[in-house]
Amino acid sequence: MKTTVLLGLACMAFALPVRGQEALIDQLQKENARLKLEIASLRDGGAGQCGADGAGATTVTLLLQKLSQLKEEAAIAALGSPESPIVLPDSVLSALVPGQFIATLAADQPVLDSPEAVAAAFGLAPSQVRYVYTRVLRGFSAVLSPSEEARLAADLRLAGLEQDGFVFPAQTVPPTARATDIAAPVAPQARQPSEGLVDVYVFDSGIRAGHAALSGLVGEGFTSFRNGIGTEDCNGHGTHVAGSIAGRQFGQTTRARLISIKVLDRDSYGDVSTVIAGVEWVLNQPGTAKIANMSLTRLDPAPLGSALLDRAVVALMDAGIPVVVAAGNSASDARLYSPARLPDAITVGAMAGTDLATTSNSGPGVDVYTEGSGIASASLADNCAYEKMTGTSMATARVTGMAAELLARGTAATDLRAALQAQAQTVATGDFVGETERHVLPSLSATKSTICDGTAREIIATPPRP
Repeated sequence: MKTTVLLGLACMAFALPVRGQEALIDQLQKENARLKLEIASLRDGGAGQCGADGAGATTVTLLLQKLSQLKEEAAIAALGSPESPIVLPDSVLSALVPGQFIATLAADQPVLDSPEAVAAAFGLAPSQVRYVYTRVLRGFSAVLSPSEEARLAADLRLAGLEQDGFVFPAQTVPPTARATDIAAPVAPQARQPSEGLVDVYVFDSGIRAGHAALSGLVGEGFTSFRNGIGTEDCNGHGTHVAGSIAGRQFGQTTRARLISIKVLDRDSYGDVSTVIAGVEWVLNQPGTAKIANMSLTRLDPAPLGSALLDRAVVALMDAGIPVVVAAGNSASDARLYSPARLPDAITVGAMAGTDLATTSNSGPGVDVYTEGSGIASASLADNCAYEKMTGTSMATARVTGMAAELLARGTAATDLRAALQAQAQTVATGDFVGETERHVLPSLSATKSTICDGTAREIIATPPRP
């Protein structure tokens, strides 16, 4: 049975030796009581710059309740040490968003270009319409009651109506830090592409643009979260990923502008409909030197290429934008997960030294591997902090940085996979889940001692005490 985990508000399930289990269970009960209070506050809408991100209360409440049950199972089972990696079970990776749907218009229907137009056409309130799509698909995303769902499912003007699905960051434990001193977002750089720079679209939880490793490197981006901080980060995953791509002291290139595509919220989950909206925003941006990083994952039962998350990533690649994606952390075949399974994406697995990371997905669908264990990068805690994270998210960010450097030097987007593999060491595996060899890329190490003139502090995860 795979290890289970709670993401979000009370998120790390740390196990202890047998003698500590009773105390841990007692603490768990107290934490779950606190979680109920957190959920109640979310119903009230939250407040503050890193408060609730505007997601529907029902969506947030139901997911957190489900994940709190998983936390209890994991903690009571005592599945490992505080340092052990945690794996999201497939039941969470395939979770659907309650009451949220994505509609595709029939081919003979006119384009609807605003929430008001969708609402008028389908008898909805404009506030129910979350996004209107014209590029990845012709349609919209909306919050529907059961009766509205039934009505739209029978509407011949729609070619399809699918329930929205959650997406998750591909790291093995949630970030340690919460933002404590974020002021107003820093002024974004102009969108006009600069000569010699590659625009790297970071589909994640946002970027702390004022961090010493990232200041001046972050351009204007996309967010749908209405919490007053734009594309800033309230989770930490996106800031860490951005630092690993192109941050000072941590990154793999100095020739990238980081563009935050904020599709994951402060509690470590997002949804397919928001990813599609982010993709549509990217497709409307100027410039030709572009690459996307998606350190996120989902298990979708739909066939390869037909799932809406797959279609969104394919739309980027069809527009000439290479996409580097995480293999995922289920210790399984990467071809089971989206968008890792897409053959034209550059799918990245994680190493831990000379070994395959224990949770990394693998198999013939993985194009390259690089170090993904204990990776130091920018932390959300403050503008000089750093922390170590583990997962295919971290490996993916490093490969994206290397790919951006190749693009800046003139490598064609269509040649990126081959160019990366040419730089890699080929490691024979025998026949490990159908994979006879791996391409393992070396990556640059962080130079932490130079952050903020040597005054940087490391943020270290502290497991709960029994």
